[in-house]
Amino acid sequence: MTHNGERKIDKAENASGGLGYITKEYLLSNEELGKNSRMYAIVTVPDGSSIGVHEHIGEEESYYIISGTGTYIDDGKEMDVNPGDIFLCKDGHSHSIIANKNQDIVFIGLILKYEE
Repeated sequence: MTHNGERKIDKAENASGGLGYITKEYLLSNEELGKNSRMYAIVTVPDGSSIGVHEHIGEEESYYIISGTGTYIDDGKEMDVNPGDIFLCKDGHSHSIIANKNQDIVFIGLILKYEE
């Protein structure tokens, strides 16, 4: 178990070719995640920043939006982001998220790998 204040936090500039930076606060370590998970984190996308379009191969990623508004792009289709929304990017598909509504976006991101 990892207590608040003991969690690893990373800052990534131009995540997946996006604008600005994002932060990831890892809720579980790689050891705690096991072999079928790659990431479980609270991700913050500051206003004016984005995670660029990227594809998931052999895995899927879900976003649960905690706060903020913006734009989510799913295989080229744009949709509004609001608190409480859940987005799922399945294997072989691409997605992006943009904080473009004068608010930071905060979400829980979970990446699950398909069995090897």
